[in-house]
Amino acid sequence: MAVEFNVLGPLLVRVHGRELPLGGFTRRAVLGFLLLNAGRVVSISELTEALWPDGHPPTARGILLNVVSALRKAGLDLVTRKPGYLLRVEPDRVDLHRFRALLARAATAPTPQQAATLLRDALALWRGPVLADLVADGVSWPALVEVAQLREAAVEDRFDAEIACGRHREVVAELEVLVRDQPVRERVQGQLMLALYRSGRQADALAVFRQARERLAAELGIDPGRELVALEHAILTQDPALALTTHATPTVLERKKVSVLVTRLELGTGEAADERLEAGVGAVRALVEALGGVVVTTLGSTVCATFGAPASREDDAARAVRAAFEVVAEHPAAAAVCTGPALVTSGDRLEVSGTLLDAGLQLVAQAAAGEVRTCPTTDRTLTPAGDEAPFVGRSAELARLCDVFEEVARSRRPRRVTLVGEPGAGKSRLVREFAAGRRTLTGRTPPFSHNDPLAPLAEVVRSHAQVFDTDSAATAAAKIAAISTDQWLVAQLSALVGVGPQGSDVLMAWRRLVEQLAADPLVVVVEDAHWADDLLLDFLHGLPDTADDVPLLVLVTARPELLARRPAWGEVIALTALSEEDTALLLKMLMTRHDVAADLPTLLQRSAGNPLFAGECVRMLRDGVTDELPDTVQTVIGARLDSLPPLEKVVLQDAAVLGATVWPGAVAAVADRDVDEVARSLEVLRQRDFLHRRPVSNVVGEVEYAFSHVLVRDVAYDRVPRGTKAMKHFHVAQWLRALPLEHVPLLAHHFQEAVWLAEASGNPCDILGRHAREALTETGRKAMALAARATASRCYEAALAVCPPGHGDRAGLLTLLGASLSWSGGGTEELAEAVELHVAARDFAGAADASRAAWRAYRHRGEHQEAVRHLDRTLELLAVAEPDERVFAVLAQAAHALTLAGRTDQAVTAARERWPGRPARTGRSRWRRWACRG
Repeated sequence: MAVEFNVLGPLLVRVHGRELPLGGFTRRAVLGFLLLNAGRVVSISELTEALWPDGHPPTARGILLNVVSALRKAGLDLVTRKPGYLLRVEPDRVDLHRFRALLARAATAPTPQQAATLLRDALALWRGPVLADLVADGVSWPALVEVAQLREAAVEDRFDAEIACGRHREVVAELEVLVRDQPVRERVQGQLMLALYRSGRQADALAVFRQARERLAAELGIDPGRELVALEHAILTQDPALALTTHATPTVLERKKVSVLVTRLELGTGEAADERLEAGVGAVRALVEALGGVVVTTLGSTVCATFGAPASREDDAARAVRAAFEVVAEHPAAAAVCTGPALVTSGDRLEVSGTLLDAGLQLVAQAAAGEVRTCPTTDRTLTPAGDEAPFVGRSAELARLCDVFEEVARSRRPRRVTLVGEPGAGKSRLVREFAAGRRTLTGRTPPFSHNDPLAPLAEVVRSHAQVFDTDSAATAAAKIAAISTDQWLVAQLSALVGVGPQGSDVLMAWRRLVEQLAADPLVVVVEDAHWADDLLLDFLHGLPDTADDVPLLVLVTARPELLARRPAWGEVIALTALSEEDTALLLKMLMTRHDVAADLPTLLQRSAGNPLFAGECVRMLRDGVTDELPDTVQTVIGARLDSLPPLEKVVLQDAAVLGATVWPGAVAAVADRDVDEVARSLEVLRQRDFLHRRPVSNVVGEVEYAFSHVLVRDVAYDRVPRGTKAMKHFHVAQWLRALPLEHVPLLAHHFQEAVWLAEASGNPCDILGRHAREALTETGRKAMALAARATASRCYEAALAVCPPGHGDRAGLLTLLGASLSWSGGGTEELAEAVELHVAARDFAGAADASRAAWRAYRHRGEHQEAVRHLDRTLELLAVAEPDERVFAVLAQAAHALTLAGRTDQAVTAARERWPGRPARTGRSRWRRWACRG
């Protein structure tokens, strides 16, 4: 029986669209109070207090019994449940519940436009004051005040949303009426002031404030609150913050895995075909969008759509293939699905580019009408792994489920427990382990259940009736009819599974069936409830309270998104990451099963305590793929990334360029963003467990964050296009130049990555390389000045790494590197190459400098003969070098070397020969001073 209850106004009950007569005050008051507490047991004492607040008559209990009997005869599902009564009603049948649900959705709406629409829909449910007929008869329950206050808050929230949307002029008249009716509500006063100001009526806005101040003083003896005073000041000063701001969606360019659906409509030729084409393309677009895809381009009769852009889902390939089959089933068409990486631009527009579209066009060209073709990657994505992971590390959770089941069986009371964990945490594997040997019925929530929100409940009925997908409608109807002699129940369940006319009480019928089946302890499993519609979630939430006293355990599995939607969901068992010991055990068992060997610490890091990730990593090793993340891992983590708001996703990808450790200033430098904005986004990412904040920062004045797991960083980094990465790394390196020398390895890494990625993307940039070499050389010289020779060597090595073969900078960099290594006896090979390059370029001063450094290297190695040879070579090179300051510097260093070699007179002679015009006395005294340095 289809029953609708309305309490947002006079109490009204409709049965099959017709109003149900409710009788006198007592009957209406009992029903109204029960509806305000629908889904909850209301005690007899609460009812009597509500009906007779000044003291109940001696016959109160008898009156209540008569009222309850009358309501049951009217067809209401009112059951006796200690210590009172429970009105069992589906939540969506009560307008108050629908109102609350719309408010909850509006509170989490991503845009003011969506919030305003939801709030308008919510307020449209009201037909007057809540239970207006009972209020007129003197009822003044506290719950009525609470609901009325909820409406007032919704009205104000709606005005906030409308003003944020730019509809300030449209709401001025409504706000003026509301201010007249409620002159002391400061929030409404402020909304009217803001709406008037944005409408160009600054004087009127200030007049509203003056009137509000006068009313508050006259009626309450108080001044306006701080927020209203601040708003007045902002209006007086024309604060730019009051202007309407439109936050443009950040444009995001990323390389991500998508599934592309290409369809070719076969509609013939001629004018009639052109007319059919428009309708056909529109129908394909509607079908694609219904399954979560987006049409990116059309060319004649060819329609290209993508699944996974702008937001990825784990089942994008499955959605694309399903759309393909539905297209060819409904239209004369051929279709093809290709899956792989593509460049995706999202934000105010969506563009998909790359060779994946070409592959789809080539594949559809090979398909005949009525045929669907798929690429090997799509086939592999849709193929299940084929084996089950060993059950490891969930013994405590299994024991808790067993205890709960025993308690349900003992108490014969229904109970709902939810297993919550990230994708791949092992929820379904735990359920299968628990269900073994127990009476269990399972229903799964499909990810695209928009047209079938009760799919899990229907699957439970099919499972019990043993209805198979291959059964005809008649066979399925016969199997449903065989499960009960109750014709009403059979009719409703047939409607639920889709083999009968639409039913009006399918939820009530499903609950009755489960109550009958739970005469003996029963487990009903609802998988993937995070995908469930609000209708199903409301039903599951209230099921333990509305079902009869039967030993029924409702076991729900879900991801953490469910708790974000329903914070007060109830009893939860959280499946966290496996311990390192359990993960290692699982990996060893999997490697033994698949006969593969690998480095266990590496696999532990990549598995992240996730059983699914562990299995996929081992399977990739089995298949000979060792240097890539498994597709499943990328898909699961990618879907998490795409759940972020656009700005936070962009900031996370910028942070991934930095590495495992990030700082707000560095992340802001990656893409020249505002530091404060980046800091706020990093905090949002921390709250959503993508990052964690470290107690101590390695950069003074910066908060330090780290990625929650290396896999999150890897997937986010992989999404940044290679050409874009180059400049991002370069910007990071420029920011790092200001840090102390201990950050040189990081500096070198980012400069190297910048140059290498630019070359790999086919856009080598000599300016980028030159800047990198100059910066690294400068940092290396600073390190040498502080005797930090290892740090200097790291800088020079990095500079050489980004110096192309044959480049003019190479000889100087080899000299610097060899000189920094010479203090520990190294660098001789680099210095020998440097001498050759300098001589070939006729830079004899540079060659002498390199040869002199080689002398030091051999001297520190104790190879004195080689040291003497290189010192002599230095002098020979200096003899042919053109005189300049650099030669003078090398001579000074050579003099030092000659002095250490006991050849002071030779050093002085060389100086006289080098500067024949200099006074001998001056030259000799200067050489002696140099010699004294030794």
